[in-house]
Amino acid sequence: QMIHMQLVSIHSAAESDRLYRYIMDTIGAGNNFWSSGSRLVDDKTWLWLSTGKKMKYTNWVSTQPDNSNNNERCIELAPENNGLYWNDLACEKSDYFICEKYDDLLHGSDDSNKPTDGGACQGINDQFLPQTSGVERKYRVAKVKATQGTASLTCKQYGMELVSIPNKETNDILTN
Repeated sequence: QMIHMQLVSIHSAAESDRLYRYIMDTIGAGNNFWSSGSRLVDDKTWLWLSTGKKMKYTNWVSTQPDNSNNNERCIELAPENNGLYWNDLACEKSDYFICEKYDDLLHGSDDSNKPTDGGACQGINDQFLPQTSGVERKYRVAKVKATQGTASLTCKQYGMELVSIPNKETNDILTN
């Protein structure tokens, strides 16, 4: 039984707001989180690595992206000023991270979802906060920090991906 989670991507302001609300309700302000956003492919174009799609929606902090030290190729999400804003950061830095999935088969959400293979989901509740109760997408915030690459692998270990935020709707969902 697969869990199908990935590092989060945000495709709308509403999705971003929903994720922001989830963060505020579970962990609160003061922490930043890896998304699947990156320009690692060609060092120019910002893409959601979880989908391979170019970003149509962005919500950068006003001074970002600034490519400080000429090595900031990944996107972290910063909950501040009643919203979820983006900052470019060196992918090797350690940050908390958010995984997402597109259906309701996430292990660890209730007893009916316990894995039958004895494996993939073991320890998920030790490493992640409870999932959101959204209809279309489910999110889980990690309790541990990792580099963006390790975060992506951890999400995939549980069948998830890092979050992507493709539009304002998604941004709003994550932030309210």
